[in-house]
Amino acid sequence: MYKKFIKHAKKVAKDITDEKARPVLEGVLHLVNGDAAATNSHVLYYAKEIHDKELQEDAVITPGGKTLDLEYPNIERLIPKEFNFSESIKTDEFIKAIDLIHVAGRVSKEDTIMEFNKNTLFSETEGVTAKYSLSTEIPEERKFSSNAAYWLDALRMFKDFGYAEVELNLTGKLRPFTLVSPDEKIMALILPVRRY
Repeated sequence: MYKKFIKHAKKVAKDITDEKARPVLEGVLHLVNGDAAATNSHVLYYAKEIHDKELQEDAVITPGGKTLDLEYPNIERLIPKEFNFSESIKTDEFIKAIDLIHVAGRVSKEDTIMEFNKNTLFSETEGVTAKYSLSTEIPEERKFSSNAAYWLDALRMFKDFGYAEVELNLTGKLRPFTLVSPDEKIMALILPVRRY
């Protein structure tokens, strides 16, 4: 389980936009209680009881095993405590839908930003339009935009851990949302994208 989490934590670290500004984000936060977290300031992965390292205090350790003597960001304040919309989503269905949207968007060589509205995923980038209908419906007043690559990586992590479904929790258009495993052991927090 730990090696799987570290494999996905590496993907989060590779998406750090300015490595020199935040070298601590190259590491994974290992908490004394066995939990671990990885973030790149756009995505946060959190796993409960994932490691068995005997630590005297929380430690930041790189995926290669090097301990960093740096202070990790306070992740507790980032994780929403209350949600105004929750829905169970099928991991495979969303991976298929988002992968199609992502491939269509990559034609323009830009980040694929997709919009969730009702039961439709939609993306338009430099004249390339992609649309996919889902079995899950998000109320129109909860519609939001997000980076397709972040979703794809997160959903693949859940699938790698064997979760067929995850809980999507929303707090608002511009507030972070979470994907959480049914047993609440794995969580991915993703920041939405502001659309003008």
